[in-house]
Amino acid sequence: MAPDIFTDYQKLMKSKNGRAVAVVTFEQCMGCSMKIPAQIYNEVMLGETIKFCPHCARILLVSPEEDIADQSCG
Repeated sequence: MAPDIFTDYQKLMKSKNGRAVAVVTFEQCMGCSMKIPAQIYNEVMLGETIKFCPHCARILLVSPEEDIADQSCG
């Protein structure tokens, strides 16, 4: 993990009561229940870079159900 990402993670752990990571389910951040913009959602689904929720700043991950549903559609 890049040092700057790890620093961000540590800050989030403190400011978000130990919940620095949030799952994205059907374009919604489960950390703050806000809808994720389409471009960020697509980038999270690709999984090539670390993306943050624009609303709560948590690190976003794809839910296993979302990943399976996405693969079966293509």
